[in-house]
This record gives sequence, C-alpha cells and structure tokens, in this order.
Amino acid sequence: MAYGDLHIHTNVSDGVYSPEEVAQKIVESELGFFSIADHNSVVGLRRVDRVLPAHGPRFIYGVELSAQPAEGDEMHLLGYGFDPGSVVLRAICKDINQRKEEQLREMAHRLRKQGRTWAAPCWPKCWSDAVSSPRWARRSRGIWAEREPLLCP
Repeated sequence: MAYGDLHIHTNVSDGVYSPEEVAQKIVESELGFFSIADHNSVVGLRRVDRVLPAHGPRFIYGVELSAQPAEGDEMHLLGYGFDPGSVVLRAICKDINQRKEEQLREMAHRLRKQGRTWAAPCWPKCWSDAVSSPRWARRSRGIWAEREPLLCP
C-alpha cells in the first residue's frame, strides 16, 4: 500500500522549503504520492514538475484557497487535480491575495491609530511573506480588519 501526503506547503506560501526542495525530500522519502497545496497560489506546481524524476512518486496538483463566507470565520478549501495554468484559477488566487494584502494594510493602519507599531521593522512584500516569516507571525492584540468574501459567488 502506498502512503502519501496531500497537504504540503512550500515557501511559495507558508512552508519552509522551496518547491524544488520539497520535491527532492519527497523523492528521498517512501511516499507513493503527494500534493503541494500552497495557500492561494499555484505558481510552485510547475517548478515541482520540472525536478521530479519520470518514475518518482505521483504528484497531484493542489491549492488551498481562503474563503470568507458572508457570516462566520474564514475557511480554507483544498482543491486537487486541476490545470495549474488555468487563467480563472490564477485570477482567483490573485484576487484573494490582493484582498489579504488590503486586510494587512488595514490592520497596520489600526495599529498606528492606537499608537502601536507593526510587529516587524518593515512592510511585507506580499501576503505570503506576512504569513510565512516568524517576524510577521506575531498576533496583534485586538487588531482586526473587516473582511469581504474572498471567493467569487
């Protein structure tokens, strides 16, 4: 029986290793199949494809999309087996990441209004930096940003 892991992140989102490093570690492991499911991004999937050996473990394309219902907490939806070149999927990921960056800016603004500083000395370049780096991973006390639905209805 082959074992696998269908929920692996790379440093494209909040993982530690690059897509290529993850692929190499998977090849060295005994996993029979795996999926890279980065947050709101499919850009690392082709990079994994390029370094996997022809007879290596089965690679299943994955993504973990953030979704915000009209009421309730944000949730993450896992999707598998799609075309990573899909223009529609890439547009959805881009939209989600833009909204997340807007939320970060709003939280920073609220911190400044309260006379508090952001948890790090500089602004993150992108949402994935903000959620993946330990310097950005600190939670602020009571600071939040209004969230809009993150997926198209």
